[in-house]
Amino acid sequence: MMSEQPTAPARRMEGADWALLGVSVLAAAVYVLAHQPFTGYFPGIGLAVTHWALTLVALMYARRKGRLRLKSNGRGIFLLTLSLLLSACYGIFCDNLLRMMDLPVLVLLSSQALLALTGRIGPDPLSITGLWAGVCGFLPGLFRLWPLPFRALKTRKKPEDGRSQGVEVIVGLVLAVPVLLVALLFLTSADEVFGSLLSGGLDAIANMDASVLLKLILALGLGLCLFSWAGDAAVRTYAAAEPREESRLLSGLTAAVVLAALDLVYAAFAAVQVRYLFLGTASVRMAGGYAAYARSGFFQLAALAFLTLLLIGSALSMYKNERRVRVLCALTAVLTAVIDFSAFFRMRLYIEAYGLSLLRVLTLWAMAMILLCLAAALVKAARPAKPVSPALAAVILASWVALNYANIDRIVAENQVARYNAGQTDWATVQELIHAWTPDDLPAYAHLEGEAQEKARSEIALAYGPGEDSIAHPSAYDWSFSWNWAP
Repeated sequence: MMSEQPTAPARRMEGADWALLGVSVLAAAVYVLAHQPFTGYFPGIGLAVTHWALTLVALMYARRKGRLRLKSNGRGIFLLTLSLLLSACYGIFCDNLLRMMDLPVLVLLSSQALLALTGRIGPDPLSITGLWAGVCGFLPGLFRLWPLPFRALKTRKKPEDGRSQGVEVIVGLVLAVPVLLVALLFLTSADEVFGSLLSGGLDAIANMDASVLLKLILALGLGLCLFSWAGDAAVRTYAAAEPREESRLLSGLTAAVVLAALDLVYAAFAAVQVRYLFLGTASVRMAGGYAAYARSGFFQLAALAFLTLLLIGSALSMYKNERRVRVLCALTAVLTAVIDFSAFFRMRLYIEAYGLSLLRVLTLWAMAMILLCLAAALVKAARPAKPVSPALAAVILASWVALNYANIDRIVAENQVARYNAGQTDWATVQELIHAWTPDDLPAYAHLEGEAQEKARSEIALAYGPGEDSIAHPSAYDWSFSWNWAP
């Protein structure tokens, strides 16, 4: 892992620092004042535009500080591209669940891209070491530069008079009050329109809700976090850590015994899957029959496969020089692939019976990624010196961004519409999808046949039209292009 070596803290704010601080506070204020957090919507196009603008300013700031490294930094540019594409999804689609799940991924991609493009985490930001260094440096980076603007106000401008810039600013503000009062007195008496506008503005301030003040305080704190996150890359640096011996909680033999015991259980489970699930020769006599047996348990099996994958990865990392552990890890990976395939097989049967849903599509993606990680574990077990995590991380992150652009809601709606046309589902399922909090799927209902299409138009008008029970349209900040489909 990369160790942190701080440079001397800056004593004064430069022009680039003040510009970055201003943009950060402005971006935070727009988010806090424009986003309505309790309306059922996550931020939309406002977040996309803000992210793109803040990323551009952060890169310009790094360039101003002489830290931007674009040449021969393909992985940093790759991460930057993914982060911009992912944030653009907030302005295109509007599924709240995906927006919520995208937030941590967007934070990881943005932080890792900036750290990679400024050379903070070494040449490989997608390796395990690089990813861990980025995660460890992210949270402290949100607060590390908070004192810098306040310290700048206390910096002595003229040592001979002993007064700080902060004192001079406060004195200037106090003296400006009577000057402004006199000027406003003459201006309001000279122009009736200006006077009425000023009077209305003062009345609005006097009647201002206390929550506005709280929002401004929150915007200042969030703005300082954004400023610190972006500016931290230009004032600190990382150096390579000195090699040290790996610490182990268990010996290699103990780890091998644990893996061998787990493999025995997984082998027995695999045998059951072949006889009862994949072939289905004996499960038909069970209570509920084969269908009830096969269409259950996929979430538990997917979770178990993920936990086993963490165990294999830890063992391969700590005992990479012990052949018996690597062999057992490879065997565990193969048997876990059977568990993963069993979960996929059950999910496929479940989808055949009940159709697609957002959660089922995400589960299929997760199982595919687990299978990919198991394949990478087999490669690592056979060739422990071969780096596989950079390519693996790149594929997982890129596939997640691609999944967002696939418009899962529309795929789900088209699947259920096709099932309804074929008589495999009822109208209540289609009706429930129409009344969901997303217009991403509305074009799919044009494929309904016969009278169902007219029923769909009526349901859409009811769901998105005027009325107490209709879906409220989001604010401009939370809006996305998918709302163009809504009436």
